[in-house]
Amino acid sequence: MLFDDRQVEQYIAQTGMLFTEKQQKLLENYCNGVPITWNIINSVYQEMDVQEKTERGQEPFGEKDFRTLVEKARSRMWDYLEYHVYDRWEISIQEFLMEVAIVEDFTVYMAEMITGRNDVESLLGRIQWIGNFMDIVRNGSETVYKLRNQMRISMIRRLRRKYTKEQIRKLYENAGLYYQISKQPLKALSMYQQVNNTERIASVLIDNVRIAPNNAYYYELKPYYLKLPEEKICKSPELMCGMSMLQSLLLNTEESERWYRELQKYAKEHTGSERRSAKGKILY
Repeated sequence: MLFDDRQVEQYIAQTGMLFTEKQQKLLENYCNGVPITWNIINSVYQEMDVQEKTERGQEPFGEKDFRTLVEKARSRMWDYLEYHVYDRWEISIQEFLMEVAIVEDFTVYMAEMITGRNDVESLLGRIQWIGNFMDIVRNGSETVYKLRNQMRISMIRRLRRKYTKEQIRKLYENAGLYYQISKQPLKALSMYQQVNNTERIASVLIDNVRIAPNNAYYYELKPYYLKLPEEKICKSPELMCGMSMLQSLLLNTEESERWYRELQKYAKEHTGSERRSAKGKILY
């Protein structure tokens, strides 16, 4: 029951909305032919039009007012979904979709790790009958699920309204741990960064230094290395080694040498396994 291009033109003409060609194209991309979204845009348009038509006459909205229109319509659309669609579903389905919305896509095992649920496959089976908001890709024996972007954005918005900061933090940490175990450091760091977990961020960066040099990610992880507090780096031979390597790759010779000297200092001040680890990194 989607509008085609001709029906969109008819609806715009019947409602009296005026848009530039560029504005209309943007709205068509946002709406994807869904009638309720055009209805919401029209309601916001008419409200704004009443307030501003004397100033702009019979001209389309200016750029600033058009952005305001889009933001108001988007917010109203999320409210519509939240109160007239999502609230009609089982609580377990609502919670599950909010929790997995923090990642771009997921497998059954990943969803189990994030949510801590043991009935994920059963939930996914029921969810597929609710609507067409989830894409499913089968890759050999593995099935990957992905919420469509509009659904994902609205579910993250809902998550922030309904869950405590601690509950949300746990979800991001679980997702980060999955990516860390799966040897996907960039995605792991992105999850930990969302909740500002410096301990977990440091652990990913330490793991990165420990792997073979030709397989390590230094330049790609540059923003995360450079954001670590200096006192945190000075407690880890791996992080000092990583910083020395990164600064060398960035052609910052003085900084690279500074971290090398810090590593030497650490080796002199420590004994046992800590000293052996530092000496190994010095040789490296």
